[in-house]
Amino acid sequence: MTITTLQDFVLNTLIDPAVSDIHLSVNEYPWVRRGSALYLEKATWPQRIRDSDLLLLLEALGKGSHDFTVQCHEHDAAIELGDERLRLNIFRHSGNLGMIARRIPKIIPDIDALGFPEIFKAQLLKVRGLFLITGPMRTGKSTTAAAGLNFINQQVQGHILTIEDPIEFPLTAAQCKITRREVGEDTESFASGGRAALRQDANVIFFGEIRDSATMRAALSAAEAGRLVIGTLHTKSAKETVSRINSFFQESDQEWARIGLANTLNCIVSQCLIPHTSEVNKQVMCYELLVSNSAIAKSIAENQITHIGNAMVTGKSHGHVTLNSTLAEKVRLGEITREMAMHYAYDLSGLMLELS
Repeated sequence: MTITTLQDFVLNTLIDPAVSDIHLSVNEYPWVRRGSALYLEKATWPQRIRDSDLLLLLEALGKGSHDFTVQCHEHDAAIELGDERLRLNIFRHSGNLGMIARRIPKIIPDIDALGFPEIFKAQLLKVRGLFLITGPMRTGKSTTAAAGLNFINQQVQGHILTIEDPIEFPLTAAQCKITRREVGEDTESFASGGRAALRQDANVIFFGEIRDSATMRAALSAAEAGRLVIGTLHTKSAKETVSRINSFFQESDQEWARIGLANTLNCIVSQCLIPHTSEVNKQVMCYELLVSNSAIAKSIAENQITHIGNAMVTGKSHGHVTLNSTLAEKVRLGEITREMAMHYAYDLSGLMLELS
């Protein structure tokens, strides 16, 4: 393929299935993420990107450059390019224009391919409550959420309403009616979309990201009103997730939030992606799964957050899965190294026990 424009470069780069992100900034060479590593890409674009190169790409992507470059400092969007679907973040830095393009898989993986236990699917089929998917950035939260929503779509007759920024994975109606709402286009915010969903006959409400008290309040209120609410947060563990939710609120509202969370929480899955031992650019998912029960609910309501970790370790018969147990399993299978497991563990002493 002859590469004369950045559009050609992006399309050619995406031929490699290991590529997840492409970084393009004026006065810089392109960078490409494969697996967990970011690589400088001079072989197919051997010159620094000019302002005109990136503006031409934005025009081709249907993102008129003038309004963005003059009136906004950053902009999120999801677009189609050739056979690919991309999530874009366009921004300014040091006076220059930049863009990160992330590949969005066009095929939603089957829920069983993700490797979660059966109780994970059982939580998705509950008619009400709060189901949280958490992890740092680039850990597959969107993929897990899409697979979960599609599983519900295939199993239940109802109405799935999503609030996203931007809309990412394709989701086609099967057993469920699907309503997709994009923040900034279809609704003002995650919180306002969540409040409106209660009047839109939704059985399942998906929040693409819960990042403030207004959105968390809308999610808790919807769960209390009898909806199944699925949402994502940037937290690395179940215990940290409960603590983060508590911290969203002013002290005067924290007791309300804890009681609401205790009464509505179904489960929290916290996941991470770890480089494979031997396969370059491949990543292995490890996770922990908290399944709420009376002991967990009591700990949350009474703000005894430190008890949650112990309850997960001693209550595996209730369906809890600790991160240490999945890390140790992947080490034994030879999929990740012992050193990598130690790097990603937040409870090293517990991991040493699992490994022994």
